[in-house]
Amino acid sequence: MDFGARTKGVFFFQEPTELTLKSCSFFWKNIIVYESFISDIRDNPKLTEISKMLFENDVLKIVHTPDGLKNAMWDKVYHGLDEELRYLLKDYSERFVFTPEKPSDFEELVKKSTSMDENDSELKKLIDQIVRLNTYQQWLGPVFSDERFIDPNIPFDMKQILVEKMTQLVEMQIEHNKKVTSQGGYGFNWRNKMLMEQIHASSALFVEYNWIPYYQYKLGDRRFVDARSYLAGLDTIYPFMNKKKIESYSIDDILEIRKNRRWDTAMDRLTVICDNAKVAYSEEGFQKEITEEVMREMMDYLDEDLISKNDLVKELAKEGVFAAIGFIPLIGNVIPAIEGFGDPIVEYMRKKKKQQSLPFFINDLRKI
Repeated sequence: MDFGARTKGVFFFQEPTELTLKSCSFFWKNIIVYESFISDIRDNPKLTEISKMLFENDVLKIVHTPDGLKNAMWDKVYHGLDEELRYLLKDYSERFVFTPEKPSDFEELVKKSTSMDENDSELKKLIDQIVRLNTYQQWLGPVFSDERFIDPNIPFDMKQILVEKMTQLVEMQIEHNKKVTSQGGYGFNWRNKMLMEQIHASSALFVEYNWIPYYQYKLGDRRFVDARSYLAGLDTIYPFMNKKKIESYSIDDILEIRKNRRWDTAMDRLTVICDNAKVAYSEEGFQKEITEEVMREMMDYLDEDLISKNDLVKELAKEGVFAAIGFIPLIGNVIPAIEGFGDPIVEYMRKKKKQQSLPFFINDLRKI
């Protein structure tokens, strides 16, 4: 089985948040970033601290050369960076760099792709649409989320005037962007270099959501995995661990979880389950498929010993477990009490030495 979507890590190319860094470090072995990631976290103490821990535990990797990263840390742009992190990256640069395995004809492929892109009107139109959408979100997003804007005491007509003025400013910015693009081009050369670096680093890419259509257009039939799909799958197993979401774990918890002997194979198995569930047409349907598959996985291993459902029910009934969990497993697909599911079934499986990675990994985490 090829677990390429995990083995090389995830290529992370968007604005980092505490949530995304936690989720990615829970699921992937490595988080691969560009040097610009350092600038993104520089003025955020919380993100800096999390990133420092991820670097120290060899989770975060930067696409660079050792000398290139070392020299970059002397740049004045990083003078505001946490000194401990800055010297860590400078003094041990060889430890934190990642070099994508590029094909021998990399430069020729980039040149050929760039030439094609420069004559592709549909691609240019797509990029224009993405830039337009991003500009509106960057300018109007903060306005709509501001508490003063949603204050019911502020007259509607005043809000309308504000939106109209902001829209005019956005359109002016978009027109300015067009002029810059018409003079300097779409930057297809560096776009293609980055794209090829990313897909040769990992098949799983965590890029800005608005740019996903660009990747789909460029890569066509080539395998492209939106990392969010795996993280949506990861979200479905938290309830099994008596957790509501990833925020329930500290970064220390996650680093400890990664040391669990079942973690790697468990996440590989979850990768396969997510891949098989991608036929779902909605996130809700996708997550429902994964939840049901995790439950089936627990049940299937009980069937390996050819234990009849009636025999299992009788044996568990003798131990009084049904009174505690309030439902009978293996009968139907209804699961009314996830939190009470684990202990009696897992204990039975332990007795039968059925310690499959994903179910038992989940049970291990229920104790954290």
